[in-house]
Amino acid sequence: MPRATARTPLSCSFCGKAYSDVVKLVAGPGVSISNECVDLCTQLISQEVARTGDRSPSTATAAASHPPALNAWGALSDEELLAEMVHVHAAHENVDQAVAHHVAALRARGATWARIGGALGMARQSAWERFSDE
Repeated sequence: MPRATARTPLSCSFCGKAYSDVVKLVAGPGVSISNECVDLCTQLISQEVARTGDRSPSTATAAASHPPALNAWGALSDEELLAEMVHVHAAHENVDQAVAHHVAALRARGATWARIGGALGMARQSAWERFSDE
């Protein structure tokens, strides 16, 4: 895998939309979220609060163990499920790019391939093959 560059276009880690396709994209370490996904999260949280009432810590913990389903696969058409798959794959690519950026930063600091590979649960050689430009 080639090392990610600073010119790699950012996209939402959740919906996969490019920064040029949304009003605002908020980027953090290894993850980005679009204003549209933030709006969806706000709606889901508001609905959950309305459904359950008071959000004490014990209620929030119980709700977190049973999150509301966004899209049941059985209710989606093949085209909708394919579109969902594309969004998940885009999120996967964003994560891979973020890992590559972290690896590049660690290598710039002098971290060894053995240390990087160990942290990623792979051999030094595997880390080098995946993230090295050599």
